[in-house]
Amino acid sequence: MRFRPILLSRLIALWSAIVAVSLFAAPTGPAGLPDCYSCHEKTVHAQEYAKSSHRDLSCTACHQVVSLNPAAKTAPGERKVCIATYGKMDCARCHKPEAQEHATSVHNGQRLPVSCAKCHAGIHRFQSAKGDKLVAARMCSTCHTRQHDYFDSIHFQNLKKGNLDSPTCIDCHGRHN
Repeated sequence: MRFRPILLSRLIALWSAIVAVSLFAAPTGPAGLPDCYSCHEKTVHAQEYAKSSHRDLSCTACHQVVSLNPAAKTAPGERKVCIATYGKMDCARCHKPEAQEHATSVHNGQRLPVSCAKCHAGIHRFQSAKGDKLVAARMCSTCHTRQHDYFDSIHFQNLKKGNLDSPTCIDCHGRHN
């Protein structure tokens, strides 16, 4: 049986597509995390990540692969080398409204350049603070340590008791500005 040129070209195209996908797809490890976890288990704990706000995202949703270097594999006993190079994380890809608000805020100025990670550290175990004014107030207090008047006020005391009608930082100042 002879292959026709069209059939052969389609088979080559299909084979090329399969090879390309296999090069850029990250094999999964524990808890569905990409194989990155096999080296980064000390910084990303699978059980914490599984409870985080980002639990449904793969590592490469935020850590985008710029280039692969499969030849970077190491011999047994040598320090492991990451086989991929990653671009700068850009939270704005998923969090556009928050990023736009932050871009025009005092927290994004020359005098006070505050990145997303400054407030949202531990992104692999981050829990959403939406609707939780107490969490938001405590987050603000990590930098705004001289706001004793508010943290000593009846408003904060009531907030700690569970009264979500009590005003907090974000009621006057917004979330990202």
